[in-house]
Amino acid sequence: MSQAHQEPHVQENAEKIQETELYAQQEEKSSDTEKEQNTEVVILQDKLLRAHADKENMRKRYERDIEEARNYGVSNLAKDLVDVLDNLYRAHESLKNKDIEPLDITVSEKTRIQSAAEGIDMTIKLFETALAKYGIKRIFPEAEQFDHRFHEALSHTEAHNKNEGEVIKVVQAGYTIHERLLRPALVVVAKITAKNE
Repeated sequence: MSQAHQEPHVQENAEKIQETELYAQQEEKSSDTEKEQNTEVVILQDKLLRAHADKENMRKRYERDIEEARNYGVSNLAKDLVDVLDNLYRAHESLKNKDIEPLDITVSEKTRIQSAAEGIDMTIKLFETALAKYGIKRIFPEAEQFDHRFHEALSHTEAHNKNEGEVIKVVQAGYTIHERLLRPALVVVAKITAKNE
């Protein structure tokens, strides 16, 4: 073969090699670009999932805040109202425990006292019903076991016919609002002392 005949063939091979290298470089660039795009897609998907999770958490927090505001937003008002209810209970107890028969008063006065007691009793029931609509319940734990979550011990007193830790006297009723303590019951608790032999 002549050298002139080989040159076009060598030149043709060189061009093919150059084309192959160029194609390989383009493939490599394309592969790198594809990898970068895939990485970017993964990053964007992750950001989207995180944004969706944040939005869902914010929605739940918002709903919880609304529920708490609905349930406990009246707590300050409720604290004032239970003081009024306590006074109604005291008035009712005062009239209920008063023996009006031996008093030197007219029948009309006795009737008025009994009517007042009945009126106070009805008012207490209406008051309790209204408070119950808002999840407010009275705690009157006499003869129950002391519970530090709902009771506050004012003192401990020896009591022979009671169990250790039993509430023997309620000084002031407590209240809860939707199972959360509004005001603890103030109580006197029984204690048993060891007998000296």
